Amino acid sequence: LDFANRTSKVYDQKHSLFIGNIHHQATEQWLFDAFKKYGQVVSARIVRDYFTGASKGFGYVTFDRSVNIRGALAANGTLGFRGRKLRVCRSNKRKANARDANFRDEYEKKKTAEIQRTLRSCCL
Repeated sequence: LDFANRTSKVYDQKHSLFIGNIHHQATEQWLFDAFKKYGQVVSARIVRDYFTGASKGFGYVTFDRSVNIRGALAANGTLGFRGRKLRVCRSNKRKANARDANFRDEYEKKKTAEIQRTLRSCCL
């Protein structure tokens, strides 16, 4: 559940937390509800696999004020879902690497070629 402004892709490290060890059945709504007691949550996101949509076991929670992060950081190891204790720490901006970009480029090329083959076969 992401209430953040979708037109803005600005990363705000001062207001965001990394949440690790998330159970695969947890939802964004559960994550949102688990952290709203520490302050106004702007967004809660569980990172999912690009192809399957399955949870990768981590996510991010963004608060409206950086003051709210202190209370949430104190919850490290106390919050849990289905027997798994969450790991809560400050989020750091991930550096993009060449492997990620190359993987996406190859995927896009394959998808484009597949679409072009489909169009040719149905339109001829």
